[in-house]
Formats: sequence, C-alpha cells, structure tokens
Amino acid sequence: MSGTACDPDDDADWAADPAAVGAGPVPEELTWRAVATNMGNVVLSDVRVVTLTADAAPLEGVSFPSFGELAVGATAAATFTTPVQSVGRTVAVTASAVFEGDGPDGVPLADRFTDAAGTVGRLPSAEATAMYPVTENTDTENTDPDAESADPEGENTEAEAEAEDPEAGDPEAAGDDDPTHETGEPFLLEDGIGARTGPPGNSMIDLPVTLYAYAGAGENVDVTLQFRVPSTSPMAGEYAKVEILPPGGGSWTCTIPRNAAVNTACQRLDYTSAQAGVWTIKFTEHSGSYQDGFKWDITVQDASADQPGRVWTDTYFMFQQSTEDVSFWYVGPYGNRYRTDYTTYHGWSSQFRSNQFGVVKKGTCVSAHRSIDQSDADYSGYDPSCGVPYHIFFEPPSASLPAAATDHANKTHYVLPPLATPTIDDVSYASTAPASATPRAGAFTVRTRNYIGNATLQLDLNGNGVYGEAADGEQEFAIEGDTTVVPWAGTTAGGQPLPTTSSVNASVLLEGSGEVHFTLHDAESRYGITVTKLNGPEANDATLYWDDSALGSADRIPTCLPPVLKSGASGANSAVPGGVHGWACGDGYHVNGKAPWGDNRYIDDWAVTRFSASREVKLPAYSVTKSAVPGSGGILRAGETVTYTVEVENTTNAYLDPKQLAPTVIDDLTGVLDDASYNNDAQASLGGVPVTPMMGAVSFDAATGKLSWVTGAAPNWGPGQKLTITYSVTVTDRATLLGGTHNGDLMLRNQVTSHGCATAQACATEHPVDAEGDTVLQVDKQFVSATGWGAGDTITWQIDVRNGDDTKPAYQVQVADTPDTGLEPGNAVWQALPAGTTATGTTWKVGTLDPGETKTARVTTVIAQAAAPHGPTYRNAVTVSNPTNPYDTQRPLTDIEPNETVQEDADQADLAETRAPTATFHIDKVGESGDCPPPDTSCWVAMPGSDWRIYPVTGGNISPTPAAGVDITPIDGVAAGAGAPGTATQFLVTGLLPGEYALIEHTAPEGFSLLAAPLKLTVTTTGTVSFNTTDIADGTITIGEIDAGPAGKVPQVTVRDVPNLVFPVAGGAGSALVQWAAALLCAAGGALLIRTLTTRRRTLTHL
Repeated sequence: MSGTACDPDDDADWAADPAAVGAGPVPEELTWRAVATNMGNVVLSDVRVVTLTADAAPLEGVSFPSFGELAVGATAAATFTTPVQSVGRTVAVTASAVFEGDGPDGVPLADRFTDAAGTVGRLPSAEATAMYPVTENTDTENTDPDAESADPEGENTEAEAEAEDPEAGDPEAAGDDDPTHETGEPFLLEDGIGARTGPPGNSMIDLPVTLYAYAGAGENVDVTLQFRVPSTSPMAGEYAKVEILPPGGGSWTCTIPRNAAVNTACQRLDYTSAQAGVWTIKFTEHSGSYQDGFKWDITVQDASADQPGRVWTDTYFMFQQSTEDVSFWYVGPYGNRYRTDYTTYHGWSSQFRSNQFGVVKKGTCVSAHRSIDQSDADYSGYDPSCGVPYHIFFEPPSASLPAAATDHANKTHYVLPPLATPTIDDVSYASTAPASATPRAGAFTVRTRNYIGNATLQLDLNGNGVYGEAADGEQEFAIEGDTTVVPWAGTTAGGQPLPTTSSVNASVLLEGSGEVHFTLHDAESRYGITVTKLNGPEANDATLYWDDSALGSADRIPTCLPPVLKSGASGANSAVPGGVHGWACGDGYHVNGKAPWGDNRYIDDWAVTRFSASREVKLPAYSVTKSAVPGSGGILRAGETVTYTVEVENTTNAYLDPKQLAPTVIDDLTGVLDDASYNNDAQASLGGVPVTPMMGAVSFDAATGKLSWVTGAAPNWGPGQKLTITYSVTVTDRATLLGGTHNGDLMLRNQVTSHGCATAQACATEHPVDAEGDTVLQVDKQFVSATGWGAGDTITWQIDVRNGDDTKPAYQVQVADTPDTGLEPGNAVWQALPAGTTATGTTWKVGTLDPGETKTARVTTVIAQAAAPHGPTYRNAVTVSNPTNPYDTQRPLTDIEPNETVQEDADQADLAETRAPTATFHIDKVGESGDCPPPDTSCWVAMPGSDWRIYPVTGGNISPTPAAGVDITPIDGVAAGAGAPGTATQFLVTGLLPGEYALIEHTAPEGFSLLAAPLKLTVTTTGTVSFNTTDIADGTITIGEIDAGPAGKVPQVTVRDVPNLVFPVAGGAGSALVQWAAALLCAAGGALLIRTLTTRRRTLTHL
C-alpha cells in the first residue's frame, strides 16, 4: 500500500490504502476494502474514491465509496464490490479530499491540487493497489489462494521486476556485464530498522543522499534503506535505488519500485571487500519528487563488533515530521574538527552542507558572510564548486580512521587528516600589458599550503609601505588550492589606471584558519545552535558568527523571529543553554500566511580559529624618457642632424620582465620624416652594454614610420637597470625644403608611446626647421595703471611683441616678464591674451608671428614695497626669444636699453620703470587793505607772515605728525619761524604721494587769526589733487590755477587773511591747533566782539 505526504507548508498530509478482502478460487463477486488515513494537520472533508482501475483499465458500473470527514490522524475504511469478470489480477484505487486553508500568497491551498480524476481543488492520495490471483485456466480449481500472491521477499518474476524497475533489464545499468555486480530485491521490513549509524532520532532522509563509510580489509558493511513516508508529488516511473560501491571493485544495487508499500526496504548485510578504503553508498531516486521519507542504516563491523564513527556525508537532506535535537560532527580537509548541536530542530525537508565559504557572491567563491533568501539574485546559497566540503559525521569520528583512503574508482578521499598549519609560500606578480590597455593590469600568483578559505589582497598604491590608507585598495578573493591566480585591474581606488612609473606594493593576508560555514537550507524552526571546536589552539571554544540583518521580516511569523540578527565582529559564545541564533517556530507551519524565519532561506553560521599570515611582493615600475641633441625646441637648419635618445629604466628594487615593454615602447617618427630622413643607425644598450639578439633589438618599420623595441628571451632586468636606445635623422636639404613640391611643415615632432611615459611631454621632442635664415624679434613694455601704491596693490603693464622680419614668420616665440625692483619676483598675471596664445607663470607663449606681425598683451605685477617719499622706482623687464633667436638670460637688466616703441627695439628686451606720482600745488596768502588805487576803497594785497603744514588723514582722522617727504617751499621770501616774522606770501607744496591730507596754517600774520579749519585735499593714484572746502567759511579760500615755472601749471589755493575773530562755519570741524584762540576770544565777551569788528587790521597785542 502507498500513501501521500503533503508539503508541510500546505498544511495537509494523508494516505489511502485498498486491500482485497479475500483471495482464492474465482467467485462471482469480489469485495474490496480501501483504508484512508489523514496524515496531515488539517481536517479533510468529502473524502471519497475518485478512480478505480483493473489492470490499468477503468472499472465500469462500480459504485465509488465515500469515507466522509477525516479528523487529523484519523483512519476510515470503505468497501466496494466488483463483478469478477470485470477485473483482472490487480486493482488500483485513488481517493481525494477537500480542506480549508490559505497559502502565504492568500490563495486557498487546495487550489494547488488536482486529483487523479482531473478535478481541481481536491487533494489527491497516491495510488494504492491490491491483487487477487486469477488462474489462467478457469477449468482447473485453484486450492491455494496464496500460490501467486505478492512475495514480500521480492521473489517476483523477471518480467514483474522489469515492470517495477525500468533499469532492471538494462545490462549496463544493472551491471549484468560485470560478474562482480550483485542485485538485491526489495522486501517488506515490517519491524523497521534497528539503526546503529543512521539518521538522528526519529528523522529520515529525503533523496538523493550519498554517504561514505570507511572499512578495513575484510571488515563488513551493513546497508539498509527503508521507505517510510510517500511523496506528496509522485511522478510516473518514480522509484528509489540503493547502490553500494566498495573499494577494490564490485557493486550491489537494489530498487524500491514505484508505489511500493510503506516499510519496503533494500538491505545488504555482511558485505565485505579485501581492500581497505572508502565505501560509497548512493541513495537516489529515479525522478524528482517532493518530501519522501526514508530510514537508513550503515554499520561497519569487524566480525560482529560494530565500529562506530565510520560513516559520513558531504550533503545531508533530512526529512522530519517532528522536532529533534540534532548533533553532527564535522571534519575539514586540513584536520579542523567541530561539533554542532541543534536544539529542538524541525526543518521538514532541509539540507545540511558545510564548506569554507558558505553563502558566496555570485560568480565568485568569496564569502558573503551573511544569510540570504533562496531567491537572492546577487548571492549563491551554497556553491558546490567552491572549496572542499567538510565531512558530516553522525557520531564522533573514530580515532582509528586513516588520514586518507581511496574509493572504488581509486580516487583519494581525505578521511581524518591531522591538523595542519596554513602557510603562504610565495606571492608573485605578472603584468598582462601590453595586451591590456591599463598599464598596471596583471595577475598575482599566490602559493599556499594547508589553507582553503577567504583571503585579502592588500594594495599599497602610493608605494609608501603603509597599507589601508585612503589612496590604497584591497581585493577579496578565495583560495581553493595550493596555487591561486588573482587578476588585478591595475587601477587606483577610484578606478583610474595606475602608471607604470608609480611604486606599488602588494600583500596577501590570511586572517583565520579552519574557517567553516554551516549552511542550512529551508529550516523552518530551530531553537538554537551550539558549535564547538574539537581541536587546535582554540579547542573547546564555542565562538560563532552569523548575520541575518539583510533578511526581511514582513512575510515572517512575528512571534518566532531570531532575537539577535547579527553576532557582531567578535562573534558570540554559542555554549549557552539551548544555543544561539535560534527561531522557535515550533512545528514549522505557516501562520496566517506568514512563514517561519528559515523557510526557503540559506542560513549561514560560521566559525574560525584566530590566525594571521601575510606575504608581500613589490611590483616593478619603469619610466620612459625622450631627449634630443640639439635639445627640444632648438632651431634646425637644412642638412643638420639631430640625435634622439630613448631611455627605459627599472625604477624599483623589484625585477622587471622586459616582455612587459614590447610593443609598448614605440617611437613615432611620422612627424619627423616629412622634413628629415632616418639614418638607419638605431642602437640599444642595457646598463651600458650593447644588447645581443637574444636580449632584444630595435626595429624600424618604414611603412608606418615607427621604431619599436622588440624583447628577446632576455632575463629580467635588475633594480635600476636602464635600456638606452639612440638613433638619428638628418634634416632635408635647403633646395628641397624651399621647393614648391615639399609637403613638410618645417617642424620635427617626435612622440614615444609607452605606459612608462609619466607625461606626454616627457616622451616628446620638437624642433622647428629654418629653411631660410634668422628672423628679428622686438618687444616693448609700457606702464598702464596701478590700483594703488601700497604693498599688495598691483601695477598693469602693456607688452607689444613684433616679428621684425617682413618676409618670413617667426616660430615658437616666447615673451618672458621679469618683475624687478619694488615688485614681487615671479608674480605675474597675464590679461587680454590674443587668441591662440597661452601663458604660464611669467612666460607668454606667443607661438608663431607672421612677417611684420605685432601682438599685444597685458601683465599685472604685485607691489612688494609700498611707495614712500623719493622712492622706490618700480622696474619691470621683458625679453623675447625663440629657438632661432635665443635671448641671453644671464644678461644684467641694467644692460637693457629702454625703447619708446616696439619698432625701436634693437636688443629683444625692454625695461619699463615707474614711480608713484606726487602732487604739487601753490599757496597764495592775501589780506584786505584800505590803501588801494582810486576809486577802490578796499582791495586784497599779499600778506606775509604765515607758516603752513601738511598732515596725513587716515579714516577721517588727522595725524598729529606732518606728512613725511612733503616740501612747502616759500617762493617770494622766507617763512615765519623761530620767533621771526616771515616775509613770504607764496608757497609751493611738492612731494604729495597719493592719499588724503589736511592743509593747516601753523602761524598766522600778526593781528590775524589762523585759518579756522583744515583744508582737506586728496591725491589720486595718478597724482591729481582735489580740495574739499566744505569746512571753510565762504570767501576764505578760492581754488584756481597758476603757472609754477618748472612745475608747470598747478592748482593754486588762495587764502584770504582772516581777522582774528572770524570762526569756522557752524558745525565745521575747526582745527585742533587753533581752538585755543577761539577759547580766548569767547572769554572776552560780547563787547569785545563788537569792538574788534570795527578794528579789523589791529593785532592781538592791541586788544
């Protein structure tokens, strides 16, 4: 009899069994009994038979029985009757039922099913069969009802065996051509298996599973596989197969046929081999099915004594219908051993696998160190191609196991190796240039022993010997054997290509040994896990790592989420009661459409022993430079020869493979050979020694105009070794250059193409060709303006440069500006550059000047020394040159002859000077007189006796100290001073630098008051003076102009002599120097004021 077991996530399991009530001589009617059992966890209703066949043909006219409703775990029986003439030997029956319940997507679970009659929405049972023996000769009475009944020991006919086992008649499949092959027959093992080494607790396996056992020579192996729970998704032709492959040859197979009865088993006892080694036991199925359960046992015996700890697997598919405490023991290829204990585990159909990487990034074997959903697009839950699986033992591994042994195919398996210490034996680097466009691209070859796992390639990209800086990089990779090749893109941390000229160090780092990942797939529930190291320097340590933080919880049962999603960088102690990293989801069923935490997920836990090893390699770097004699930029004449030199140097203390250079060292002469010819004289030397053909050679391709270095089978270049390549060209003769058919550009441009060129300029040369003769270059500089005359202010100059030759152009013209006295050296900013010209620093790159052409630009310099009286003189020089007309840079500036215009220049230089401008003005002192020519009774006459001072004004405040460098010179006499009355009435003020000032009368003529308020004046940056008379009483001062002789026309300030009682304008500032006079007059009272107004010419001594 057979049954069906539903997906636990679908919440329904049940089975149906029919059996013949009797057997014997053929009666008129036969009565059959069908038994249905609900093996799920939901109530089934409308349970009824839906198909009946006899020898695969539908039964007609038979009433199909009903079982009614079946509670969880309940069994019901029903009978039906068939006419004997309507049946043959075998009757088959199926039933179906309906049930309530929704899946995670909210759709009724029953809608997923279609029964054998084709009705959608009904849960099907498996097909069950019963047989009544019908004799072929109905005239002969059969008195033995069991004569042809099913044989529980499998002694059926060959034809029946072939019908049940599609491979039974296949000589190759069955091993009929192998005399050492044995075939077993299935039978009903009603009492179950007394498993000695088998599945944990009450669990079973879900096929396929391959197990291994070690047995010594002559020891025997017992193998049993028993069918216990039918599949929920049976498929035509389905069956289970046992295949035993002992070392030394031979095999044994046995097949459990489709729709076999529960407890049908294949068993081989006391199987021996004369050769010690690994036995391979394969439990497989013919076609895919979902969740069939099998019990198994594999026991190794020496005579009759069991030998525990001899059986293992690499992948274990466990099937459960209840929770279990599950323990496994793990052994790695280098002897690392662990034990895992799963508390209250229920995975239904779950998978246990273990290796050094666990969940990996897709396309790599680099550990992701995290758990994932099985549908994750970026990670693989378990990649069997990565690393070497850990062996999973079902009990502590026997100490008698060898380190390694061979199997039936003479393949060596590790079994129980001793613990080994990892080492890094070597790290080397090889460039993939020139195949790669990135010059530094290459690959590192890492040679290790006793290590499989994750590693880090650290890159010191700035070559300073320190790893982990912002400019550095690192690359994770997987080590899966003794030799690992790690490609490297040869780029910076930002993805930019690294030049071959840069120093790079690399280090391979191993952190941790014996890393093991316990990758669990589709585990609905576990209350915790404990992992214990069993050997090594950290034996008994129980540190465990996990990271579920990227998994979502929205579709998960909220009451059984893991309390801690991530162990943290230091891991967690798993040796606590019940373990860690658990999700207590009970029997693992969905609740309200939400799944248990581990359902359809890869949960990754890992452990590692603390360990560190590293090994460094220095990457070779090389530089390429190009030079010429005459030097680049020099003018070549017709028929002249220029010699080029290309140097390739190993710039590090690492050895350089010269094959990396070819063909990346290419000298392109196409820009040379239009005005010159190659002399076919290329030579090469390495370290000063001429190269031999074995070492390499220089090759010139006339068709392309390119010269290349071709590397031979030379050994690597040592640190500092240099390859030197020289060759020459000769400039075309004058007649050809000047001929009408010459197509050259009169410029020899040469460029080396190589990864080793730090810049294009480092590998390039240019030589203009002068086919006729020298040109004349002229330059002129003029002062334009200044923003001020203090330190930090700027002066702008104009520069004109001219090709003085009216017949031919001037090439590669450059103008050099030289800030000198009073200016910041080397500080020049160019402005208004003509199109097609550029400037850098103090150099203006004019380029080509056509015959007679003039170009103009401006340059701004910075004042370093502030203007002061009588100085300084700001001096700025300019020179012009090109390769044809070089300028002597050693020539003193004092030798330069200034010129007024660019056409007047005769020495390719000019010197411009300027000083801060100063202002000059005239003071005229007058007073009112009654002695005037008739008919006037009053007039203004020159008034002697005054003395004047100029004071600086800063921020509106008058300085107490007179302005330095300012001269106030009497013109028509002497100034008052030292107690002597002055005779001068006119004064000339000179030396006023740009700024603000105040003119103050220091001594007034006797009997008259001082100028009541200062006269404010301003001198601009161009030396223009202006006056502010706001604070002066009307009529007191007039501003005009006077011819001052050598000084030319200057402003004239006429000050009319003020009687001693005239005061400043109301609100005016007045003068601190004359406030004392106002105070005295105020103290005299009003009568005194009236009196003085009538006696204006009297002095203070007369009052």
